[in-house]
Amino acid sequence: MPDGEVLCHGDFHPGNVVVSASGAVILDSSGAPAAADVARTLMLIGYQRRSDQTTATIRQARRAMTDAYLALYREFTSMTCEDVARCEPAMAAAVLRAEPDDIDSAALGS
Repeated sequence: MPDGEVLCHGDFHPGNVVVSASGAVILDSSGAPAAADVARTLMLIGYQRRSDQTTATIRQARRAMTDAYLALYREFTSMTCEDVARCEPAMAAAVLRAEPDDIDSAALGS
């Protein structure tokens, strides 16, 4: 993993966001490098399965969401796609280990 001096979440997804009268708050933070945080978020959005069947349409929608997330993140930081790609194997392994039954592993391997 690349070194860095930033605080990041490590497991950012909608379930870890609380919206209050004063705005959105992200919970459950860790000290992972920012690129690892982005890579893990991409894994969770892109490959988390909520049913026994994940359709091609759902995969396309997830791809659009992950592309938009990465583009917006990169718009506000100096992070490159290569920074994220270096972290993806470790984050894929972490997600598969933590939630093996909830990951669309067929899509993850493609």
